[in-house]
Amino acid sequence: MVRYQISIILFLICHQAGGAEAGRFSTAQTSASDASTKDLSEYQRLAESGDADAQVDLGYFYENGRGVPKDYLAAFRWYLAAAEQGNSYGEFAVGEMYETGRGVRQDDHQAYEWYLKAALQGDDKAQFNLASLYQEGRGVEQSNRDAYFWFSMAAFGGEKIAVVRRDDLAEKLTPKDREKVQETVRQARGQSPKHKPKFHPRPGHLIVSGKNLFLNA
Repeated sequence: MVRYQISIILFLICHQAGGAEAGRFSTAQTSASDASTKDLSEYQRLAESGDADAQVDLGYFYENGRGVPKDYLAAFRWYLAAAEQGNSYGEFAVGEMYETGRGVRQDDHQAYEWYLKAALQGDDKAQFNLASLYQEGRGVEQSNRDAYFWFSMAAFGGEKIAVVRRDDLAEKLTPKDREKVQETVRQARGQSPKHKPKFHPRPGHLIVSGKNLFLNA
């Protein structure tokens, strides 16, 4: 009997209007590109009042030196403020800063924890980075099956490199293991294999069935 660990999320299909929270990455970039034409004091005011989007934008400005001197510590603090409110881009950014050691002491396990939070909200970049941690065994026990699962999820989210990494990793799994993981992905996507996924995960539209699911072969 083979027992293996698969991190699993079960998403509800959401057809509501509006962009997905997973698209926050491009939104932050767009906002940041306009920083020179906007009053940064307004971002500061909104961020200090608890606006998570403004906190993310301010974090981006400090991280990249847009309109303010580059300051990784300030960037980390603002990203963390947004992340602690459940903002998925903030969670992803905090994970990335823990992984790279910018603005905070490098810590792969903390990177894993924050990437997981963002991945559970459907952030494809967090899913990709989470898969990489699983594949390399950094911050979490090494697991090709978990890595294959998260690369597959990121691939559905639009990360093209995730398709390459997923397919390369597939060769290291048995056909039976691949099928089990693929079925888990279909469950997580809330789709039958005959239909192209068309859902957009948003906060409040997830069902999390535990942090890890053990499946028996």
